[in-house]
Amino acid sequence: MFRSCFIDPFQGMVMAKFSRETLKKARAAVLFDASNDYSKGTAEVFRDGFRKMAVRCLPSKHTGRTTSIFRLS
Repeated sequence: MFRSCFIDPFQGMVMAKFSRETLKKARAAVLFDASNDYSKGTAEVFRDGFRKMAVRCLPSKHTGRTTSIFRLS
């Protein structure tokens, strides 16, 4: 048994492509845990990839691990 892990650029781009092409979304908001390098990296690549597909990516919002209430700023 083994587990393969993908790097942030690959996963972020796949998520952006899936959101745009499969889910047909034209806008996305990105919420990520600022204390986690994986979360920050994936969020950044997703945001950049989504924008490259000529769609709108709303401002990113970083959160802490214990955040449970989300409000628009």
